[in-house]
Amino acid sequence: MNDHNLTQKDISDIVNKKYHVWDEVLKSDYGFSQEEVDAFEDLQTARKIGFFNFKWHRVFGNEIETASLSPKSIKEIAIGLGKIYPQWGEHQHINIETINPQKYYVGIPINVIKASNSPKDIYKFLKI
Repeated sequence: MNDHNLTQKDISDIVNKKYHVWDEVLKSDYGFSQEEVDAFEDLQTARKIGFFNFKWHRVFGNEIETASLSPKSIKEIAIGLGKIYPQWGEHQHINIETINPQKYYVGIPINVIKASNSPKDIYKFLKI
């Protein structure tokens, strides 16, 4: 595939069907071929199966994507980030996007994630 300069937000908007004809948006706005659109759709289906059936979390730098927030998912995210980024200190902030319900939490201090026992601790960081 070509480098189409899609941001995480672009991908989220497309995947969550913000655009009514998202395959046309990929082709017209980002220069995707039909084969690339088909591959993109297949990857998104696989990702959603992983999120909902296997309770996966996706980490891309300080961007976290997960099916939903629960005490268990927050703990898993905190443990996973500690393993992936052991050098991160208390100054680090992350963003979490949930799929169901579709929400985006911005600027969550890593110490809040590590200490959290409830999604309520995260709600004050809700952006959309």
